[in-house]
Amino acid sequence: MPEVRVNQLRLHYVTQGDGPAVVLLHELGGSTETWRVLQPSLARAGFRAVALDLRGAGRSELPTAAYSLLDLASDVLGFMDAVAFPQGFLVGLAVGGLVALQVAVTSRRRVLGLVVLDGALVIPEANATYARQRAATVVREGMAAVVDQSISRSFPPPVAAACPQVMRTYRDRFLQNNPQGYAFATLAALGADFREAAPSLDLPVLVLVGEHDLLFPPEQSQMLAEVLPQATYHVIPGAGHFPPLQAPEAVRKLVVTFLERCVAGEGRSYGPGQAK
Repeated sequence: MPEVRVNQLRLHYVTQGDGPAVVLLHELGGSTETWRVLQPSLARAGFRAVALDLRGAGRSELPTAAYSLLDLASDVLGFMDAVAFPQGFLVGLAVGGLVALQVAVTSRRRVLGLVVLDGALVIPEANATYARQRAATVVREGMAAVVDQSISRSFPPPVAAACPQVMRTYRDRFLQNNPQGYAFATLAALGADFREAAPSLDLPVLVLVGEHDLLFPPEQSQMLAEVLPQATYHVIPGAGHFPPLQAPEAVRKLVVTFLERCVAGEGRSYGPGQAK
């Protein structure tokens, strides 16, 4: 499997297609597997879609010490250097969306546009408290100690009933996470705060959120979209915290259309919350 060395860590990735670069950044507890539906769709639409395992996730190397959201952004920029992407689009889910935003804040010129799925402008204190407790628990007791609570929040009853096999598959993948790697990533995400930087991010952004997301509910994504100068906001019906898994066709249509419009020079917003 292809990998590159960035910031003294081996990072694994999967690439499909040829054309404008699109880097796919997974959620906490996820991996390149998150993009198994969207990635080939992007390739068919004429993009070079590259799914990256963030440090400590999937097949990428586990760091030996805690790190920050800035470190994750540095990894993505270093990865883009390593695979010769001077610029590209970023698509991030949950924590991956926070990383994508941080990359744009750190190096605006490298980012042609963003898709942020189930993200946030800032991590609310209630979420931060829950995340710190969960990180401590997985280090002490392992992934099995938090799997049921995590799955219930990511797949609330309407979503679980609609896609039970997806939920079971995700549960199995969640349990394969390295507890220390999961804890490191959890704590790194808590540094997300884009309240000052977001109003200056003048680039096309598509903000998507699952209708039933309990972790980063729709109002958080709407707050993000409202302060981004060129943001478009959509709620994905029937989805929870992981729309690419729970409503893949809806996500595919919105993301491919957005990226095609960006390439055609039509990526500018038509207003937060408005569809066109």
